[in-house]
Amino acid sequence: MRYLLVLLGLFVANAVQAMDCRETPDCADLGFSQEEDPNCVKDGYINCPFDTSYRKCVQHDCEKLGFTKSDKSSWCNEIAFCKSDSSYTLCKRKAVQCNVGDVYYADDTCGSSDNLDSTKIPVGVVFYVTADGRHGRGLAFDEFQGAYSVKDSISTELSFFNCVQTTQGSSDVYPDLFDGQAQTQKVAELDSQSAAAMALNYVPQEIDPDTPYTGKGNWYLPTIGEWRWLFVHKLTAGCTATTGENNYSNIPIVPVLQKLEKGPLKNNRYWSVNLSSSTQAHYFGTNYGDISSVSLSENYYIRPIMKF
Repeated sequence: MRYLLVLLGLFVANAVQAMDCRETPDCADLGFSQEEDPNCVKDGYINCPFDTSYRKCVQHDCEKLGFTKSDKSSWCNEIAFCKSDSSYTLCKRKAVQCNVGDVYYADDTCGSSDNLDSTKIPVGVVFYVTADGRHGRGLAFDEFQGAYSVKDSISTELSFFNCVQTTQGSSDVYPDLFDGQAQTQKVAELDSQSAAAMALNYVPQEIDPDTPYTGKGNWYLPTIGEWRWLFVHKLTAGCTATTGENNYSNIPIVPVLQKLEKGPLKNNRYWSVNLSSSTQAHYFGTNYGDISSVSLSENYYIRPIMKF
């Protein structure tokens, strides 16, 4: 009898173990490979615990991959770090030195409009730069029209801004008023036919959509703050220009656009990406530099911008 009980116990234990069995993970799905990694240092691999014929490199040869230990902060805008040793870096995007009024080219460089580079494709004009000229904004040569949204309202995580906030806010206090890239992407996801989606899908003429930094996906709908940078004047709490006079002729880049015969700004209303409510968004009037909000369904002008 005792022997039968022991056998029964073993059977039950084995059955429980069989029920708990899991399928063996696929080593390839876990990032392991049977191929040699030419950039892996000697003995820099670990084996897959489920099949030792698969292995993964965890110690790459940083120098062989082009990484160095030199300080690149003074001339590089986008630095990549070697996975195996973060003291080795690689510059993914060199810094540019731009001035307001410079032409921005498709290859992510800029230059004076007085001396155009005929070997490059111009895609826009610089209208704002930081003090060191390494970062800024460029305005597209092209524009089109459309509704902020074809929907009656937009439910979104984006902030709503009133008139006082849009005219008195600083980039430190209200960063969403001075960088429209993330907001443009969010609105485009909510409405694929919106002004934001049109700006996000914009591709400058004569360039490949996949062109890094200036191709499709790099352009977006400006915020009110970015429109203010373009006009380089402050606005009153009444959402009009400080002096109340026509500011169009004072826009620094207008002469450049005229000289290049590239997409002059109209004396009209242009969408910003900033919402004033779930049913209204702010526009910027280029004639007097005025700001107001209006129904999402209005067909106003869309002028994409990019940042560098």
